[in-house]
Amino acid sequence: MTRYFVTFATLLATIGWLVLSYMPQVAGRLPQLAFDGELAAWPLPLLAALTLLVFVVLQVNLVGATRGMFRHVSGSDEAEAIALFNLARGREIFWTVIPLGSTAMLAFWLWAAR
Repeated sequence: MTRYFVTFATLLATIGWLVLSYMPQVAGRLPQLAFDGELAAWPLPLLAALTLLVFVVLQVNLVGATRGMFRHVSGSDEAEAIALFNLARGREIFWTVIPLGSTAMLAFWLWAAR
């Protein structure tokens, strides 16, 4: 029950934040943050590169785990789940690789636009 309450409260807070942040009378009162000057010249690109690296490592790990999910012996719980939900290896890996490809394309696009 608590899980549903926290999920619903988080959803409402996110929707409320989005609605309020786009209302002109409210947006003008919100604090303005700016990351400019010499202090932000080197840490922000470094932080972006580190975040990209962590995200790609996590996505590659997820693709590997998805591929490994189909290597279980017959009669195991994983094999039963694969049969029960009619999972196809190629289709599952395809849908798992899409975010990795999207991340790589976005990173290249942002790097090329610099």
